[in-house]
Amino acid sequence: MKRIIILVGMLLLLVGLGISLFLLTRPPSDVQTICTGCCDIPDPPPYILIDTNDPDDIVRIEKHVDGHSLVLERVDGVWVIAACDDYKQREIVQNIPQTMLNAAREIQATAILIENIDSDRLGEFGFDEPNHLIMLTDRDGNTKWYTFGALSSHARAYYFFWSGSDNLYIVREDLAWKMLDFFYVHTE
Repeated sequence: MKRIIILVGMLLLLVGLGISLFLLTRPPSDVQTICTGCCDIPDPPPYILIDTNDPDDIVRIEKHVDGHSLVLERVDGVWVIAACDDYKQREIVQNIPQTMLNAAREIQATAILIENIDSDRLGEFGFDEPNHLIMLTDRDGNTKWYTFGALSSHARAYYFFWSGSDNLYIVREDLAWKMLDFFYVHTE
Protein backbone atom coordinates (compact mmCIF):
# COMPACT_ATOMS: atom_id res chain seq x y z
CA MET A 1 0.00 0.00 0.00
CA LYS A 2 2.89 2.36 0.76
CA ARG A 3 4.27 1.60 -2.66
CA ILE A 4 1.02 2.61 -4.38
CA ILE A 5 0.81 5.84 -2.39
CA ILE A 6 4.42 6.70 -3.34
CA LEU A 7 3.77 5.87 -7.04
CA VAL A 8 0.55 7.97 -7.06
CA GLY A 9 2.43 10.83 -5.36
CA MET A 10 5.25 10.67 -7.94
CA LEU A 11 2.72 10.51 -10.77
CA LEU A 12 0.90 13.59 -9.42
CA LEU A 13 4.25 15.39 -9.06
CA LEU A 14 5.19 14.62 -12.68
CA VAL A 15 1.77 15.71 -13.95
CA GLY A 16 2.09 18.95 -11.91
CA LEU A 17 5.55 19.64 -13.35
CA GLY A 18 4.29 18.98 -16.88
CA ILE A 19 1.36 21.36 -16.47
CA SER A 20 3.64 24.00 -14.93
CA LEU A 21 6.12 23.78 -17.83
CA PHE A 22 3.28 23.97 -20.33
CA LEU A 23 1.82 27.08 -18.69
CA LEU A 24 5.22 28.78 -18.34
CA THR A 25 6.25 28.28 -21.98
CA ARG A 26 2.87 29.18 -23.49
CA PRO A 27 2.43 32.87 -24.49
CA PRO A 28 -0.23 34.72 -22.52
CA SER A 29 -3.65 34.63 -24.16
CA ASP A 30 -3.84 38.45 -24.37
CA VAL A 31 -0.68 38.69 -26.53
CA GLN A 32 -1.29 38.53 -30.25
CA THR A 33 1.51 37.75 -32.63
CA ILE A 34 1.27 40.13 -35.58
CA CYS A 35 4.48 39.30 -37.40
CA THR A 36 6.02 35.87 -36.98
CA GLY A 37 9.29 36.47 -38.80
CA CYS A 38 7.68 36.69 -42.22
CA CYS A 39 8.59 40.34 -42.50
CA ASP A 40 11.59 42.32 -41.36
CA ILE A 41 10.58 45.89 -40.61
CA PRO A 42 13.69 48.01 -40.09
CA ASP A 43 13.89 50.47 -37.23
CA PRO A 44 13.50 54.08 -38.32
CA PRO A 45 16.80 55.89 -38.85
CA PRO A 46 18.08 57.93 -35.89
CA TYR A 47 18.11 61.07 -38.07
CA ILE A 48 16.14 63.08 -40.60
CA LEU A 49 17.72 63.67 -43.99
CA ILE A 50 17.09 67.36 -44.59
CA ASP A 51 19.32 68.16 -47.55
CA THR A 52 21.70 66.61 -50.05
CA ASN A 53 24.56 68.05 -52.07
CA ASP A 54 26.43 66.69 -55.08
CA PRO A 55 30.14 67.24 -54.30
CA ASP A 56 30.94 67.57 -58.01
CA ASP A 57 28.60 70.58 -58.31
CA ILE A 58 30.08 72.58 -55.42
CA VAL A 59 32.64 75.23 -56.45
CA ARG A 60 32.91 77.31 -53.27
CA ILE A 61 32.96 76.43 -49.56
CA GLU A 62 32.81 79.09 -46.86
CA LYS A 63 33.17 78.41 -43.16
CA HIS A 64 32.78 81.04 -40.45
CA VAL A 65 33.58 80.21 -36.81
CA ASP A 66 34.11 82.57 -33.89
CA GLY A 67 35.01 85.51 -36.11
CA HIS A 68 37.36 83.45 -38.30
CA SER A 69 36.64 82.69 -41.92
CA LEU A 70 37.86 80.21 -44.47
CA VAL A 71 36.90 80.31 -48.14
CA LEU A 72 37.84 77.54 -50.54
CA GLU A 73 37.21 77.81 -54.28
CA ARG A 74 37.56 75.37 -57.13
CA VAL A 75 39.62 77.12 -59.82
CA ASP A 76 40.16 75.16 -63.05
CA GLY A 77 39.36 71.95 -61.18
CA VAL A 78 41.86 72.65 -58.37
CA TRP A 79 40.79 73.69 -54.86
CA VAL A 80 42.55 76.79 -53.51
CA ILE A 81 42.28 78.82 -50.33
CA ALA A 82 40.63 81.99 -51.61
CA ALA A 83 40.48 83.67 -48.19
CA CYS A 84 41.48 82.64 -44.70
CA ASP A 85 42.02 85.64 -42.46
CA ASP A 86 45.60 86.67 -43.44
CA TYR A 87 46.35 83.88 -45.91
CA LYS A 88 46.79 84.59 -49.60
CA GLN A 89 45.26 82.49 -52.34
CA ARG A 90 47.11 79.19 -52.63
CA GLU A 91 46.50 75.55 -53.42
CA ILE A 92 45.71 73.11 -50.66
CA VAL A 93 45.82 69.36 -50.39
CA GLN A 94 42.93 68.31 -52.61
CA ASN A 95 41.53 65.62 -50.33
CA ILE A 96 40.66 68.22 -47.65
CA PRO A 97 37.83 69.94 -49.58
CA GLN A 98 36.74 66.58 -50.97
CA THR A 99 36.42 65.23 -47.42
CA MET A 100 34.47 68.35 -46.48
CA LEU A 101 32.11 67.88 -49.42
CA ASN A 102 31.59 64.21 -48.66
CA ALA A 103 30.49 65.25 -45.16
CA ALA A 104 28.02 67.69 -46.75
CA ARG A 105 26.65 65.09 -49.16
CA GLU A 106 23.83 64.34 -46.70
CA ILE A 107 22.91 66.96 -44.12
CA GLN A 108 21.16 65.22 -41.24
CA ALA A 109 19.22 66.38 -38.21
CA THR A 110 18.02 64.47 -35.18
CA ALA A 111 14.54 66.00 -35.09
CA ILE A 112 12.45 69.02 -36.00
CA LEU A 113 12.19 71.16 -32.89
CA ILE A 114 9.89 73.93 -34.19
CA GLU A 115 8.14 73.96 -37.56
CA ASN A 116 7.87 77.29 -39.39
CA ILE A 117 9.76 79.21 -36.71
CA ASP A 118 9.42 82.98 -36.72
CA SER A 119 12.84 84.43 -37.62
CA ASP A 120 12.55 86.84 -34.68
CA ARG A 121 12.83 83.84 -32.33
CA LEU A 122 16.11 82.48 -33.77
CA GLY A 123 18.15 84.56 -31.30
CA GLU A 124 16.68 82.48 -28.46
CA PHE A 125 18.55 79.48 -29.86
CA GLY A 126 21.95 81.13 -30.41
CA PHE A 127 21.56 82.19 -34.03
CA ASP A 128 22.33 85.85 -33.30
CA GLU A 129 25.93 84.66 -32.80
CA PRO A 130 26.02 81.18 -34.37
CA ASN A 131 28.75 78.68 -33.52
CA HIS A 132 29.29 77.69 -37.15
CA LEU A 133 28.09 79.00 -40.48
CA ILE A 134 28.82 76.88 -43.54
CA MET A 135 27.99 78.10 -47.04
CA LEU A 136 28.15 75.94 -50.17
CA THR A 137 27.89 77.47 -53.64
CA ASP A 138 27.25 75.36 -56.73
CA ARG A 139 28.46 76.00 -60.28
CA ASP A 140 25.17 77.79 -61.11
CA GLY A 141 25.80 80.34 -58.36
CA ASN A 142 23.17 78.99 -55.95
CA THR A 143 24.28 79.22 -52.32
CA LYS A 144 23.01 77.15 -49.41
CA TRP A 145 23.94 78.01 -45.86
CA TYR A 146 23.86 75.82 -42.78
CA THR A 147 23.98 77.37 -39.31
CA PHE A 148 24.66 75.73 -35.96
CA GLY A 149 23.32 77.73 -33.03
CA ALA A 150 23.83 77.20 -29.32
CA LEU A 151 24.32 73.88 -27.59
CA SER A 152 21.03 72.95 -25.95
CA SER A 153 21.04 73.05 -22.16
CA HIS A 154 18.49 70.20 -22.04
CA ALA A 155 20.24 67.72 -24.31
CA ARG A 156 23.68 67.24 -25.79
CA ALA A 157 22.51 68.67 -29.11
CA TYR A 158 22.92 71.80 -31.25
CA TYR A 159 20.16 73.94 -32.66
CA PHE A 160 20.36 73.90 -36.46
CA PHE A 161 18.86 76.09 -39.17
CA TRP A 162 19.46 76.14 -42.91
CA SER A 163 18.49 78.25 -45.90
CA GLY A 164 16.18 75.65 -47.46
CA SER A 165 13.70 75.42 -44.59
CA ASP A 166 11.68 77.46 -42.09
CA ASN A 167 12.05 74.70 -39.50
CA LEU A 168 14.34 74.76 -36.50
CA TYR A 169 16.11 71.44 -36.09
CA ILE A 170 18.05 69.83 -33.31
CA VAL A 171 21.16 67.82 -34.09
CA ARG A 172 22.75 65.43 -31.57
CA GLU A 173 26.18 66.67 -30.58
CA ASP A 174 27.96 63.59 -31.97
CA LEU A 175 26.14 63.95 -35.31
CA ALA A 176 26.90 67.68 -35.42
CA TRP A 177 30.60 67.10 -34.83
CA LYS A 178 30.62 64.37 -37.45
CA MET A 179 29.60 67.06 -39.91
CA LEU A 180 31.65 69.90 -38.43
CA ASP A 181 34.92 68.01 -37.94
CA PHE A 182 35.28 67.68 -41.68
CA PHE A 183 34.97 71.45 -42.10
CA TYR A 184 38.15 72.16 -40.15
CA VAL A 185 41.14 72.88 -42.35
CA HIS A 186 44.56 73.39 -40.82
CA THR A 187 46.54 75.74 -43.02
CA GLU A 188 49.71 76.06 -40.98
